[in-house]
Amino acid sequence: MEVHTLSLYKLQTFIRRAIALNLAEPVWISAELAECDHNRGHYYLQLVDKEQDEGDIRAQARAILWQATARRWERTQRMPLSSLLQVGHKLQLLVQVQYHQRYGLSLQVEDLEPAYTLGQLAKDREQTIARLRSEGLWDLNRMTVLPAVPQRLAIISSPQAAGLQDFLQQLNNNPYSYRFRTDLFPASMQGTQASAEIRRQLRTLARRRKAYDALVLLRGGGARLDLAIFDELELARAVARFPLPVLSGIGHDQD
Repeated sequence: MEVHTLSLYKLQTFIRRAIALNLAEPVWISAELAECDHNRGHYYLQLVDKEQDEGDIRAQARAILWQATARRWERTQRMPLSSLLQVGHKLQLLVQVQYHQRYGLSLQVEDLEPAYTLGQLAKDREQTIARLRSEGLWDLNRMTVLPAVPQRLAIISSPQAAGLQDFLQQLNNNPYSYRFRTDLFPASMQGTQASAEIRRQLRTLARRRKAYDALVLLRGGGARLDLAIFDELELARAVARFPLPVLSGIGHDQD
């Protein structure tokens, strides 16, 4: 019996034509950013869609945001794309679906909606707060005793943070002429490594807690997207369980 056989190229061509016919116009999609590589102005993304409960990946695709599109988006939105394109952020993207016989499926990003990501981050923040309350951690650090004048201060911050310099200037020029001892424990204050670096320094300081009266966590101002790492559950747990009072200087007054 003779079996009708398609060559791989013909099969791929059929798939390409089917996609071109059914997805001729760009479409809006939602996905989580799993990887992001910025090279020569272009952004190369790995997008995933996860099961809501288990967190298993049920779909993934690669996408590219060309330099010209990125520059146009930043001019229009008046914000850096790097704030939005953080691993773990949930994104809403306008994409042109493309298919190549050799390279397979890819998505060309034409636009992103920052309000969607901000809304998802706000939802994640509320979930973090709810978890802290249910685990009895919400008020735990507030129960630690803060001296009337805490003079031995451990600081976790980036050495380049403007907020750090502002804090030290105010501290050293206080109207009561108090003297303070400050030790900096450097950590990134934004980006994919920030939470892990801050938690690592918290563990270091927990072992040296007798040397300090309090911990100061400093970030300074920034876009709301840049501050999202401070709503991460594991970091919030680590701060709540820290054995010394934690004073925060993160963002602006409204943050």
